[in-house]
Amino acid sequence: MAARVIEARPGHVDALAPRLRPEVLAEMRVSALPPRELLRQSLVNSKSAWTVLSGGAVAAMFGVAYRSLVSDVGVPWLLSSQLVDGIWLSFARHSRVFVHYMLSLFPCGLENYVDAEYSRCIAWLRWCGFTLDAAPVPMGRTGAPFYRFWMRRN
Repeated sequence: MAARVIEARPGHVDALAPRLRPEVLAEMRVSALPPRELLRQSLVNSKSAWTVLSGGAVAAMFGVAYRSLVSDVGVPWLLSSQLVDGIWLSFARHSRVFVHYMLSLFPCGLENYVDAEYSRCIAWLRWCGFTLDAAPVPMGRTGAPFYRFWMRRN
């Protein structure tokens, strides 16, 4: 089955929130916000955001948010469910195209953090062309280890 990518809408948040991967929920625990609200905030704060569909069901949402109103660095994000597993190859092919589009929107590049325990996401980030810092840093209320990942324009 192929992934279908469409513009993200607020209703997609409610469809995806109950399906979020356990690894995504673990990553979200460093925030003070509940997962549904964190997903909603990611969408609202984004310059561009998309929804990945698998057979008509919301499998993932991703986008690029503003770091701040005066920053030229974008903050890429991806929140997924296990439905992505069934469309992995198609999803991966789409990913690189969208990451490069995100990079075109932010002249100083892209940057965010990923849970050091989330090996599947780390492998995907590297495949997309992101660089990860050598050592994780403590994040959030729990001090969980996270790697900074980034990409700059050539």
